[in-house]
Amino acid sequence: MNTVNTTRPSPALLRWTLGTTLALIGGAASFAFIAHAQSTTTPTLIGSQLALGSSGADVKTLQTLLATSAAVYPAGLVTGYYGPLTRDAVTQFQIGYGLPPVGVVGPLTLAKLNQLIAAGEAVDVNAPSISNVHVATTTAAVTITWTTNENSFGSVHYDTLPITMFETSSAHQEPQTSGNVASESIATSMHSITLTGLVSGETYYFTIESRDPTGNISVTLPATFTAP
Repeated sequence: MNTVNTTRPSPALLRWTLGTTLALIGGAASFAFIAHAQSTTTPTLIGSQLALGSSGADVKTLQTLLATSAAVYPAGLVTGYYGPLTRDAVTQFQIGYGLPPVGVVGPLTLAKLNQLIAAGEAVDVNAPSISNVHVATTTAAVTITWTTNENSFGSVHYDTLPITMFETSSAHQEPQTSGNVASESIATSMHSITLTGLVSGETYYFTIESRDPTGNISVTLPATFTAP
C-alpha cells in the first residue's frame, strides 16, 4: 500500500456553531450538573417560562444547566436571579440550538431545556475537532481517515472539479457542498471512508465533514489526492 499525505496535512476548520470556534465544556459546574442528573431518579425540570427579572428555583435549575457550557454561560453563576448575564446565556443557548435568539425562556426554549435535563445531558454547542487527516491509496481505491475529539458522523465530499461550499443561515445545518458524498452510518471518533470507482490518474478535490449527535458540524477546507 502506498501512503500519501493530503495537500493540507493540518486542514483549517470551519465551525458551524455559534459562528465561532468555541471553548470546550468543562469545570466544576459541568461535573455538578452531571452528578445531580445521575443521583436523582426524577430530574427537576423547569416548570415555567422565564425572563429578565424572574427569580426562584426554576432560575437556579436553568443556570445550573447553562453553566455546563463555558461557551454559553462563561460566568457560571447560580444565583436564582434572571439578570443580564443569564439573559445573554439564554440567547447563546438559543443560537446554538437553532432557536429564536430572544433571551427569554419561552415555550420552544423551555421544551429544549427540559429535554436536556430529562436526558441528563449537558449543553453542547461545540463542533467536533477534526485532526490527523490521512489519505491512503491501493490499486483500486482511496481510503481517507481522520479522528475527532468526540463521537460524530463523518462524510467525505469529493469531485474532479473544485469543491464549493455555501454556509446556511440556520444552526445545525450542514453547508451546501458540491460533489459526490460518502458517509458513515455510526458515530465514532476514529473515521475511515473508502472511495471506489475513481478515474485512475485523475486529481480529486475533497472535504471532510463531522457532525456530532447534537448537530454541531465541522468541515475541513478542500484538499486534493490523485486516484491510483
